[in-house]
Amino acid sequence: MLGDGNVNCAYSNVTVEERAERLVALEIKLNEMEKSIIEQEEKLATAAKEETQTQPNKTKKCSFSCFSTKDIKDKIPRRFTRSVYSMYYLWLFTSLALTINAAAMIIYNFNFNATQDFTHRFVVSVMMALIGIPGGFYGWYRRYFSAIAYRSQTQFLIFNVNFMIHNIFVVVMSVGFTALNSAGILVAAQQIHRAQKGVTEISVIVAALMWIIDVFASLILFKKCLKAHALNQYPELLDKERSTSYSDE
Repeated sequence: MLGDGNVNCAYSNVTVEERAERLVALEIKLNEMEKSIIEQEEKLATAAKEETQTQPNKTKKCSFSCFSTKDIKDKIPRRFTRSVYSMYYLWLFTSLALTINAAAMIIYNFNFNATQDFTHRFVVSVMMALIGIPGGFYGWYRRYFSAIAYRSQTQFLIFNVNFMIHNIFVVVMSVGFTALNSAGILVAAQQIHRAQKGVTEISVIVAALMWIIDVFASLILFKKCLKAHALNQYPELLDKERSTSYSDE
């Protein structure tokens, strides 16, 4: 008890100016620690990049391992792993939406447009899935991954362009134009109006709901990706934001 009283007295004798000075010193130490962590992450990312460049035969081989998330833990700084994981899961969700859309439109065209060039519509539905799935993976997910892992402005610029195209694509697909073989809102409303319960109605409604979810998820994640890239390229912005908030207090 006596020891606790001495400690309380020691703290009570500290003036407000001394406390402010200690807080400033502590803030400086925290900033230095954060900068050292960022430098270590950059060194690890550079070493990983050099390692991949020295092993071209392994990187050129295409296997299912390239679709895993192991490289996110190895090459992405810890503070940005959540945004990269989110983009990866968005690509998986979009791939599933493309697959269900293809199946729904094949069933729909077989039941209602069998005499109107069904073969052409079948090929278009399948090709959208076959091109869209790897196109999304290499077009915007891997571009964002490279932009964060290697702090590349060029990769992020390519990501911006490709992801804007992706946003326009999912919006169009969510609307639901039969000419574009998109099982969206219009096709789902048409099936509900016909009141024909069955596989066609269920598959079209599920595909339309997935496209609507994809639209909102893409817009939300795009905003988060812009913020993550800004903090990755200019970490001093975070320090400036902290110092501004501290001075206001």
